[in-house]
Amino acid sequence: MKCRKESTSTVPPTIPVESTTTNEVLPFQCSHHTVIDDPTRHILYNATRTCDDENLGWVRFIDGANNERSMIIPTEQPPYLEHCGAVVPGWLKNFTYPTTIGTTVQASVCFDFVITGSTERLCLYTNDIQITNCGHDFFVFNLPAAPRCNLRYCTI
Repeated sequence: MKCRKESTSTVPPTIPVESTTTNEVLPFQCSHHTVIDDPTRHILYNATRTCDDENLGWVRFIDGANNERSMIIPTEQPPYLEHCGAVVPGWLKNFTYPTTIGTTVQASVCFDFVITGSTERLCLYTNDIQITNCGHDFFVFNLPAAPRCNLRYCTI
C-alpha cells in the first residue's frame, strides 16, 4: 500500500549537469540498477518504521506518483527524527552531487541521533556509499546495509 500526503510533497533541488559527448558510454550501473519507488523513504513521511539491514546494491529512487521523477538522498539534515520510515534518517553531510555525467564519487551518509539529556543531533553512525551521475537528472546509489537497524536512507 502506498501512503502519501499530497500537501507535503517536496521537490528535490535542481542539480546542474555538465553534458558529455553523445558517444560517451555511461557506467554499467546507470543501466543495471534496482529501481525503488517507496514513498515511505521521503523525509516528511512519519508512519511505519523499518530499516535498511541488507545491502541494497546499486539503486535509483523514483517517485512513481509524480511521473517517476527521480529522488535523491538529501544533502541537508532532515527536519525530524523518526521520519522517512525509520527511527533514524540517513542523509549526505557536507556533500555536493557530481555535475559531470558518468562521474562516480564517494560520499558519507550520516545517521543522526539525539543523545539522552541533549537537544543536539549527532552523526552517531556513518556509511560510505558511491553515487553516479547518470544524466537526465538521475543518480544511482551503491548502498550497503545500514550500520544497525532503525537506520534508513532517506529521499527527497
